[in-house]
Amino acid sequence: MSRESMFKRATTAATTLIIGVLLSHTAVADNHGAEDPDAEKLKEYMGVANLVDGLRVYNRQQEALLADQQAEIDVLEQSIDDIATIKRQLGPLTERMILSLEAFIKLDIPFRTEQRLGVVDTLKYDLDRADLNSIEKFRRVMEAYASEVEYATTKETYAGTVEVDGQSRQVNILRWGRVLLAFQTPDHSLTGVWDNESRGWKSLGSEYNDGVRDAMRMARGTMTEDIVLLPLSTPLSD
Repeated sequence: MSRESMFKRATTAATTLIIGVLLSHTAVADNHGAEDPDAEKLKEYMGVANLVDGLRVYNRQQEALLADQQAEIDVLEQSIDDIATIKRQLGPLTERMILSLEAFIKLDIPFRTEQRLGVVDTLKYDLDRADLNSIEKFRRVMEAYASEVEYATTKETYAGTVEVDGQSRQVNILRWGRVLLAFQTPDHSLTGVWDNESRGWKSLGSEYNDGVRDAMRMARGTMTEDIVLLPLSTPLSD
């Protein structure tokens, strides 16, 4: 039996009981010889009728309330089912996102590659951790994606080693968003850029020396930003 049916039966029984009690009081009053029995009976009847009307209104209100509560329960149960479905799909989705991130890093301009691939390795390790639920694993992947997106809006310079023209050189490296990855020797005599199409470093003419040097100073915060001549590591979209 549903809760609505049980509620209706209970309120109907309560109404019948109240009417019975009031009618019995009316009979008692009649037996005690009231001065105007017809008036007293009418008064009692009107009281019972008003009470019944009030109970009917109350019943309708409670039925509407129960209907609203049942609708909320139905929505909640559907939400629980949806969450269960999402959780089942979250694992495979998380794994695919990790593999896509790894492929992207390997095809991207090679800045801090070891560090970024280390993040991917950690995410792969997390996939097999029983102490992490699927939602937490997915959150960590999304955090890694957010970090990759942020690289497009930042700039930095750091020391590194590059191989150019068959020689390995200690240089300073400049990353400007994702459009430029350049190097310059400490004495500013040689400047080069990463060519993402050929996947290699290439040296540039001396006309870029001052621009790359000044851009490095801007990245360090030792020079206010200005317009400088810079090469590009990746071609701009039309």
